[in-house]
Amino acid sequence: MPEDDRWLIDGFLTSGSVTVLGAPPKTGKSWLTLALALTLAAGRTLLGDFHTRAPGRVLLYPAEDDPRSFRSRMEALCLPLGLKLGDLPIDILQTDQLLLDDPEHQARLEAMLHQVRPRLLVLDPLVRLHSGPESSSSHISSLFGYLRALQRRFDLAVLVTHHVAKSAGAKSGVGSSLCGSGDIHASYDHGALLRRVEDGSVILELEHRSAPAPEPLRYRLANLEGGGVAFVEVEGADEVLPQPVARSSKPKAPKLQVVKQAPKPDRKEQVLAQLRFAGGPVSQRQLREVLGGRNADLGALLHELADEGLIQHVSRNVGWELCTPTDETSPL
Repeated sequence: MPEDDRWLIDGFLTSGSVTVLGAPPKTGKSWLTLALALTLAAGRTLLGDFHTRAPGRVLLYPAEDDPRSFRSRMEALCLPLGLKLGDLPIDILQTDQLLLDDPEHQARLEAMLHQVRPRLLVLDPLVRLHSGPESSSSHISSLFGYLRALQRRFDLAVLVTHHVAKSAGAKSGVGSSLCGSGDIHASYDHGALLRRVEDGSVILELEHRSAPAPEPLRYRLANLEGGGVAFVEVEGADEVLPQPVARSSKPKAPKLQVVKQAPKPDRKEQVLAQLRFAGGPVSQRQLREVLGGRNADLGALLHELADEGLIQHVSRNVGWELCTPTDETSPL
């Protein structure tokens, strides 16, 4: 493939690759991860420098985020860009646990990838995605070997977030800064590292297996007036957003805020997403454990979906399942 045709996002992410994004706490790792997913799905530009060459569907698994909070954060990223989250090809895996070293979990993930066919799979963070020691070379090699198999089988890019070692200094490289076995560094195609500096700004450092590393990029998170929606201000750039947005003259601590009253996810789509991911019958009790709410309301909703021909009741002891396979998962 010609060099220029390999990039999904110029200078950051290529097709059919494995990327590790490392960062210490409170450096905006989650913000950058979501911004990257939004950039690819919407065909936009990331941090003013990284342009989307091949937009596509994104599938995310945020292991440490509540679905409602996660949706609010994505809505906050969409607002200043004039985008509607529901219009974008972004899907989320809603499951309590996903272990990449568990055969049963692997089968469920592969069934979802076969159904959704995303261009990018985002897994956040690595520590929640396996049950073995990160210091074990053989375990990490096996784990990333599985990610590489997914990348090849489904022709997708994989992005995994990871923590940075406490001993990593300001001059440490991307790979040497990551926690755990050095096999992590040996296993990825692209590495990204975030560092916060004294003035509150963040430095993004990138490295690529088959391309020159760009110069480190320095940026900061600021807050929009009125809505509490964060946006990126790249040092040296005159403007990042499509239109100028007024900012407060009073200094604020750089942080990501969310919209206080984000729209609630559609309840029917949440149920259908759980049944799609399960790949088989699920009881009402199991659905309620994941989705919450009143049991009577959930029961009424299940019967309503059955009346619409979307799901069917197998038996009292077995539960509910989809009537026929569908080609898309629940949008965020």
